[in-house]
Order: sequence, then structure tokens, then C-alpha cells
Amino acid sequence: MDDMETFRERFCEVLSGDAAIEVVGVASSGQEAVTIAFKQRPDVVLMDVIMENDRAGIEAAMEICSALRSVKIIMSTVLEDDETVFNAFQIGAVDYLLKNARPEEILSAVKSAYRDQSTPSPLIAKKLRKEFVHLRGNQESMKFVLHIARVLTQVELDILLLLCDGKSRNEISHIRCIELSTVKTHIGSILKKLDMKSSSDIVKALRSHQADDLLRQTVRF
Repeated sequence: MDDMETFRERFCEVLSGDAAIEVVGVASSGQEAVTIAFKQRPDVVLMDVIMENDRAGIEAAMEICSALRSVKIIMSTVLEDDETVFNAFQIGAVDYLLKNARPEEILSAVKSAYRDQSTPSPLIAKKLRKEFVHLRGNQESMKFVLHIARVLTQVELDILLLLCDGKSRNEISHIRCIELSTVKTHIGSILKKLDMKSSSDIVKALRSHQADDLLRQTVRF
């Protein structure tokens, strides 16, 4: 399913040239692709990401995946940016092909999808691993922030965020309109609860987890 006739013809030629594959429909728009898929119920759909608009292919694939659970979707595009790749897999695609893929790569992808044995290319696998590491890091940051939000009082959280802003104890005393000794008492309590030796250690820990902004958002709610 592609909105550019040149690519449609190329894909059809490659797929039709294999005796094991039957092309049951060709579409030039997302809605047409959905209509054909619902009528023909193919085993595999090769779908362009960008059809009549930037989201048409993704939206059509999402509709097909939701209604026809057995259909395997392979997204095809000239783009290989991270967001496009992740969007494709997020909606249920099993593979991702660039439009300049070699004929043998196209055939292999379609047959693998049919057998439910799709494996991402090295480039896509690298992107997925990178995203996994990023998500894992976000998960650890969230755990750290939730722990802080759970054990500290609201006043302590406010003081901690001021420390993250680079404020001194005297500045915090002025901003919070409290005695310097009270600020020191709160910081001592923060250190004890978080098992840290100094306020700079806490700030470094938050920044190493990239969690200071996340903490602000959590505290805000």
C-alpha cells in the first residue's frame, strides 16, 4: 500500500515474481488500504508510513491491527528517524522496511512476517536497543523520584529543589522566610532520610538520574 505509483509498481513486481506470494490488493491511500484489508483479509500488509498525509499510513495500520489481529503489518518508508520507527512498532507493525530495500530483503521480510518470525534489521535493532536503554533509565529515575517524594515532607522537597537551583543556605533562608538554623535542620533531615553525606551529593544524584526536572513535575502534582 503506497501513494507513489513508482514504489507500488516496484513492490508489486518484486512480490508477484515469487510463486509463493499472491498479491491480493494494491492501494494508494490509507483509507483504501483499510478497505482492501477488511475485504481480502491478507496475511501480510506492506504499508507506506506516509500516504495521503504524514499520518495516513500509521493510522491505517493501526485500524487494521486493531480489527484484524492475525494480519502482519510491515511499514515501508524512505524515513529512518527514531520517531517514525518507534511509531510503526507502537501501533503493532512487525517489521520496518526502507523503500530502497533490495528485492531479496523485501521478500524475506514478507515471508518472515507470514511465518511470524520477523526480526528487525541491524539498524532498527540498534534503534530499539537505544530506546530500551533510554526507557530503562527513565524507569530508574522515576523510582528514585518517587522514593524522594515518599520520604520527604513538602518543606523538605521545596528546599531540595532550591538546592538543585544552586541556592545557598542563606538564600534559601531568605526565600522561605525561615531561620538559617531551620534550613540547616531541614537539610540535615533530608540527608538522613536519603542516606547522603552532603547536599551536593543529593544534587549530583538527582542530576545523574536526570531526575531534578522530573521531581519538580512530581511535586507540582
